[in-house]
Formats: sequence, C-alpha cells, structure tokens
Amino acid sequence: MEEYKGPAAYWEGGEEERQKRELVLKLTPLVKDIVMVIVKTVKATKLYLPNNPIYKKFRDELKEKFDRFFEDEDMLSLAVRRFELMFLDQQVYYNPDKEDNIALMFFKDGVREFCFHKDIPPEEIDGFIEILKFDMKERELDDDLVTLLWEKDFKSITYTVTEEATEDEAFEEELLLSFDGEPEDLRQLDELRARAADYAREPGGADAAADFPEVSGRAVQGAPERVYGIYAPDSGEDDYIAIRGSYKPPDDLSLLNELTDILYEILITEKSDENFSVVVESLSRALEIFVMRGDLALATILVMKVQDLVLNGGMADDRAAELDSVVNRAASEKLVGRVGEFIDQGGQEALEAAGSYLTQLDSRAIPPTVKLLETIPGRRTRKAVCDIVQSQCGGDGKLLLPFLSGEPWYVVRNVVMILGKLADPDTVQAAGGSLKHNDPRVRREAVNALLAIKGKKAEEFIAGALADADKSVRLLCARAMAELTPEKAYERLMRMASEREFDGREFDEKKDIYEIIGRIGKETAFPFFARQFEKKGFLGLQKFDKERALAAYGLAACGTSEAYQALQSGIDSKSKPVRAACLEGLRKAKR
Repeated sequence: MEEYKGPAAYWEGGEEERQKRELVLKLTPLVKDIVMVIVKTVKATKLYLPNNPIYKKFRDELKEKFDRFFEDEDMLSLAVRRFELMFLDQQVYYNPDKEDNIALMFFKDGVREFCFHKDIPPEEIDGFIEILKFDMKERELDDDLVTLLWEKDFKSITYTVTEEATEDEAFEEELLLSFDGEPEDLRQLDELRARAADYAREPGGADAAADFPEVSGRAVQGAPERVYGIYAPDSGEDDYIAIRGSYKPPDDLSLLNELTDILYEILITEKSDENFSVVVESLSRALEIFVMRGDLALATILVMKVQDLVLNGGMADDRAAELDSVVNRAASEKLVGRVGEFIDQGGQEALEAAGSYLTQLDSRAIPPTVKLLETIPGRRTRKAVCDIVQSQCGGDGKLLLPFLSGEPWYVVRNVVMILGKLADPDTVQAAGGSLKHNDPRVRREAVNALLAIKGKKAEEFIAGALADADKSVRLLCARAMAELTPEKAYERLMRMASEREFDGREFDEKKDIYEIIGRIGKETAFPFFARQFEKKGFLGLQKFDKERALAAYGLAACGTSEAYQALQSGIDSKSKPVRAACLEGLRKAKR
C-alpha cells in the first residue's frame, strides 16, 4: 500500500503553496470589497458634495473595509494591468471600458503596482480618491497620474512605475485611445474572458469555462444561469431569474450612473407632464428589474438617487409626489418579499446587500419587512432584520403597534424587542399590554422593553408582573425594579418575601430574590437576614437549613462587615447547605 504523505502532498508545491492558496481564499474577497468601495466612492465624488450623507457613507464603508483587511496584514498590493487589477494573481477588478476605468488610468501613466500600508490615515484615503475622480480626458497633459501621486506625497501609499512602455504596449495604447468608442468585438471578447474566468473559479466550473459560450450583444446565449442574470420569459416568476452571487454591484457603475443622470436631468427640466410620467415609470420598472434579478446594490443606488431628487430636486409638489411612487414601489410587499428570498438563500453577502436596500426605505416598508420575520431562520439574521425595521420606524414606535396582536409568537417578541430599542414613551401602554401575552418569552421581552422605556407607568407594569405565573418573568421583573427604582423595589420585594405564598416558591427563585434584596438594601436589609440566619430548628430540620442557607446568600449580597462576620460563624455549621452558602458568600466578599 502506498504510504500516506499527509495533506501537504495534496497541493502541488507542498506546504508553501498550500499556505498561499489559503491566503488567497481568505484575503481575495476582502480586497474585492475594498476595490469595489473605492470605485463607488469615486463615483460618489462626481455626484455628491463632500458633506452629502451618501458620499460620507461610502467613505466610512471604505475605512471599515481597510480596517478589516489590516487586522492581520501589513500591506495590500495591487498589480496593474490594462483593464484589471490583480491581487496575489487573482483578478479583483475588471472593466473593459475606457471611461472611468481606474486600472487603465494607472496603466496608461506607467503605474504597474500600487500598495496601501497598514494604519493608512483617512486624509491619505481622501487624497487618493480625489486623484481618481478626475476623468482622464479632463486632466491637463502634464498632470499625469504619477505627478498627482507625487504631489500628494503619500506616506502610506506607495507605487511602482515602469520606466518605458514596450513597443507593443505603446502601439496597443495608441490604437486603443484613438477610438471614440471601443470596438464592439473587443468589448465582447474581454467581457467573455472575464465571465469565463469568474465561472472557472466556481466549484465544478473549471472544465466548463473552456467551452464558455460566445457572446452576442449584451446577453450570453446558453450561459449557465448562475453566471449572471438573464431574461427568461418562460421562467414563471416575473420573467427574471435571480442569480446567486449577484448581490454585489459590478466593478463599473458608469452605465447606470450615466443612464440615471440623463433621466434625472429630464425629470428636472421636462415641461410635459406626460413625458415626466413616462420617465418616472421607466425608473420604477428599472428598480423592479434590479430587485427581481438580485442586483440589490444597483437597486439601492437607484432608490438613494430618487430620494435625493425628491427632497432636493426643487420640483413642484405634485411631481415630487409622483416621483416618490418609485420609493413606494421599492417598499412594496412584492419587492421586499423578493429581497427576503435572497436573505434566506444568499448568506452573509446577500444579508449585507439586503440590509443596504431595506434601510434606505421609510415606514412604508415596515409591514412587508416585519412579515419577513415569519420565515427568515437564524437568530443573527432575524436580529439584523429587526435592526432594519428599527431604522424604518425613524424613532416612532407607534408604527409597530398593529403587529403586537399578530402571530406567530416569535414575531411578536421581535416587535416588542424593537419597541425596547426605540424606547418611545408613547408605546409604554402597548409594551405593558404585552405582559398579558400567552407565551412567557414574549412577556420577558416586554419587561426588557419597559425597562428601556422607563417612566412611572413602565414601573407600574413591571411591579404588577411580579405575580406572573412564570418564574423567569417574575425574576426579570425583580431585577428590572431594582435597576429602575431601588428604594421602591426594596420595599416591594421585602413585602413579597414576608408573604405566606413566598414560602412555596422554589429555592433558586427565593435565593435570587434574597440576593436582590441584599444588594439594594445593604445595612437596612441586614437585620432581616440576620434573624433568619440565627434560626435553628429541632434536630436540624431540613426546612430551617434551607432558610438559613437562603439568609446566608442575602447576607453575602449585603456586603457589610457585620454580614461578613455572620458568614464566618456559619462555615463550621453541621448543615451542608449552610456551610456551602457561607463559603460561597465569603468568596464573593473577597472578590
């Protein structure tokens, strides 16, 4: 039998090659994210002023991506080719167009590599974006990119420049830049190569990439559906197939930006109401196409632009209202429900894309977004959706009240949780009403919400729930009362501990209540626990042993010197529960 040589032999090149492959798998997605956000930020600089929240959002996202990459790495190096950027021999950016092509911008000016170093300051990131925002045709002849980089004198951005282009490169560059529009066959060929490369990286895709179908115009005839979205009249689902992995935007958004900018210009200047309505409907239909086929990033950008135009476009109220119908469509049950399907099937990438889309929407999207909670599995995902609903409320918790009487119970619990996050005083009555829900998990969440809302009415609801049928709800109420109003809580809990009904409660619950009383009562509570601790029954009856042990836990919570002495006296007790309680209390006191 052939000797087993270990996992390193599985990889050609041994351990070093295996480590490189692992590094590629780990870092390449992060680098793609960084480059994608750089492109989005450059686009944003051309559309928005520096103080615009959309532009600021992209800048913050870029910093976050850099921070994530540099958690374990010291440098990010990108190799420059004519139409693409490479990281560890992996393509992380590709754009066959001449316009707004950051790879070509570097390449034509001789830059063959540029690097970002750890702890790059925000001002250098801003300076780098500022350089890239200028169109190649608009720059002066002497303002090549290398000169602009040199003038910035970056400390955390370095670059490598080739001394002189080869004859082949110079000829191809001159030929390429001489076209007003890139030849269609060259465009299709580059697009085909890029898609074939992407498909080859997928599991089971390497063999098929060699026989990748030819392109014709904008559609790939016969291409596997998972490669990109295609129009499918016979699919039976709104005529579009959603492709897994299409949640991120393409590297180049120039086509969308150019198209929407033209449409927006028409919207602002169009005098004909009929033509205005046609453009609005075109935008609305484009939005639906984007969402239905899974291009959530493009849909998000479209919604953001429409919202900005509605608020800041300076158009008449009736036209602004008509344009706002696009956002209304974005918040419809059909489109939000479709987004929910992507969350369910697409993993973290789809969740982030869906979150970006849904958080752009206002309260109109609350009903369909809450409905998503009925079907989305996983605590982490459901929490993310709850955060989205919270943002859609805009601080107004009353918008959630219609959903408190619904089913299933876990949706009601999520809604109550959101009420707690919003802490809207106007919802205290509704949160208190949830203490009557038949599921104790909803009632516990109601206590948490009331604790966040605070106020006299919230305190009354919590105090009333001390008599809840469920032990966990009663204890949660006791802790909440101790946090909100310690003095009132002490009086109320002392009365409860003195009642006959309290004797029948379980040991663990009584222990927790005594510890709460001791913690908030301290010296005032000491006499009560001391009397109980000193009680001794006939022949060490078990009932008295339990009462003394409970008192010991209360004394430990008091934390006074007298309580410490009492616990010392009990460590030699013949009762095992008493000894254990005293020793535990003394250990806590030493800490």
